[in-house]
Amino acid sequence: MNSKLSFEAPADGKIADLLKEAYPHMSVSQKKKWLSGDIYCNGKQVRSAGQKVNKGDLIELGHKKKVKSEVDKAMKLPFKVHYQDDRIMIIHKPAGLLTAAQKAKEGMSCEEIINKAFAKNNIKRKVSVIHRLDREVEGLVSFAFNRKDREAIMEYWPSADKRYLALVEGHIKNESGEIVTEVTEGRRGKMEVTKNKDTEAKTAITSYRLLKRLDDHDLVELSLVTGRKNQLRLHMQHLGTPIVGDYKYGADDTYQRQIRLLAYQLKIWHPGKKGWVSVNIEQPKWFTRLNPEDENYKKNWTKFIKSGKAI
Repeated sequence: MNSKLSFEAPADGKIADLLKEAYPHMSVSQKKKWLSGDIYCNGKQVRSAGQKVNKGDLIELGHKKKVKSEVDKAMKLPFKVHYQDDRIMIIHKPAGLLTAAQKAKEGMSCEEIINKAFAKNNIKRKVSVIHRLDREVEGLVSFAFNRKDREAIMEYWPSADKRYLALVEGHIKNESGEIVTEVTEGRRGKMEVTKNKDTEAKTAITSYRLLKRLDDHDLVELSLVTGRKNQLRLHMQHLGTPIVGDYKYGADDTYQRQIRLLAYQLKIWHPGKKGWVSVNIEQPKWFTRLNPEDENYKKNWTKFIKSGKAI
């Protein structure tokens, strides 16, 4: 797990000057606290405010103290919480579970499970979703504890970093690139690429780069520039390399498989710290393992919660 404030040095310079530029609203006492030994450059501890760093160096703050909150003390949840404090929460959403339900009939969601856990533990607060993942997609999703913080985060959302791992069928032609298409919603909610720039069409942009070529598949990193419904899944189909297990968008359906799309990196604005919080999760070992059999990964979440095994 990786949960801390971080930024890349925009230019050569002294660490104290770059820190002031990156976090202009941070208190002097907080900056002094970091400079007393809780700031790192490319993984190595910074020893003085005058230490010089180079453009592109990764500056990380807040290694020493892991934030503890009432969430840690009172709650148990059926999914991993990667970051939480009094303003935001970032969790690892399992595949098959909604991030947040828009209608009651859609079923159990992460948002509902968290809020039920608060109520059960007599914690008078609720989360509201900042962004969603498709039901069948696994990975990092974020929540805010109040509307004001959510609105503050969304102001910086265009600069947030949202990266995914995808295992695709076949091999992509170029090792990196950008996919730009017009998309529209077709029958039964399925998204489609269209060449007709009608009033319903929206521009969708995805950046990609090849990480590893396997025998019959490629491991690819995908980054959202825009955030259209099913965008990554549609764009991989558009390239002729559908995501493994994604039958809705052209994948082989010989075996039932979990969709090999993982939201593995998330960097969002923290309204309290006035800086970026970055969280990463490692690629699971099963991600590139494709056995010739169906995969049993889905859980009846409503039944599971009612059983008392969680929250």
